[in-house]
Amino acid sequence: MNQDLELAERVLSEMRSRAPFELALFVSNAVHSWRATRNPYHMDLALMACKQHEAMPSPAVIEAATEAAQLRFNGEASGTAEKIITERAKSEALLLMASLIYRQLPQHVAASKAATQHSASHPKLKPLKASTLERYYSDRYVKTGREAELFASWDRVLGEQEAAGWQELARTLPMADDELTGSRR
Repeated sequence: MNQDLELAERVLSEMRSRAPFELALFVSNAVHSWRATRNPYHMDLALMACKQHEAMPSPAVIEAATEAAQLRFNGEASGTAEKIITERAKSEALLLMASLIYRQLPQHVAASKAATQHSASHPKLKPLKASTLERYYSDRYVKTGREAELFASWDRVLGEQEAAGWQELARTLPMADDELTGSRR
């Protein structure tokens, strides 16, 4: 397992004792994104989410935030806040797809549900079509091996309560309408 994924798994494990699972997963994904992109705004987002939900950041989160602050202070950081908002929304949709696929939904169904959720959660952003999400998911999760690593990590850390919550989410999220479906190749 690579160091970035190890850190993200450590964040997930530490944050689960401090916050609801969804927040722990969000913060863990933000830390992983920070390590992957070196855009410090991912860590800003993680810390803001902790504050908003009144959850104390774990030692692993503080470690990653300190790394980001150091790069920013030294002028070595990349990215902008605007870019992070768009990328974070896309990452949320892809993570939702991964969780739905983990719960045995076919990829095209997960993409459709994620497109609907993305549109509802981020009405000011350009909508992501299900067909685009399928392509992104394949490129960023399947072809890179991230899906296998993520599923292995979830096999180790997920409890029955989280699994049941994801199953309920899979059942209740609506499919995308024609406008959000796009054209699958």
